[in-house]
Amino acid sequence: MKNRINHAGFNLIELLVVVALLAILLSVAVPSYRALITHTRTATIVSELVATISYARNQAVKKHEIVTICNSTDGKQCGGSWSQGWIVFVDKQGKGQVGDGDQILAYHQILKPQGQLSWKASRSSDYLQMGPRGTTWGQDGTFTYSPFDKDSQSTYAVIVSQTGRARIEEK
Repeated sequence: MKNRINHAGFNLIELLVVVALLAILLSVAVPSYRALITHTRTATIVSELVATISYARNQAVKKHEIVTICNSTDGKQCGGSWSQGWIVFVDKQGKGQVGDGDQILAYHQILKPQGQLSWKASRSSDYLQMGPRGTTWGQDGTFTYSPFDKDSQSTYAVIVSQTGRARIEEK
């Protein structure tokens, strides 16, 4: 009696068909996945900004002080680009700059900027201030965020009213 050995596996044609199908599926899935990643990163940054504004407003009411949000690259002083990060601090002098006796409450750093973030205020200031009543210190304005991804057409605006409330709008 002869023992038969069954060889299980793929032949060359079957393997080529499977590789071709995988290539087609990946060519469809990768662009959608990239768009999902960009959208998620954008939503995270915009949500963190809204949370920062809400936090600054709450701290201003709680401490009965002016609380300022300004762009910061080092977490200690105002300056640089909004796309690199921002700080929240108790602004005892109300000047929009960290001074003696000012307490830094929070620092948000964007490690690798994924887009352009800018602030345009009614008083042409580079910062946003919240007063002891939870309203802005005579300001209203808009943060605008645009992802660097060339495939993304969306720009997001965080609109801050003089009442101190922030809302998100997609443009």
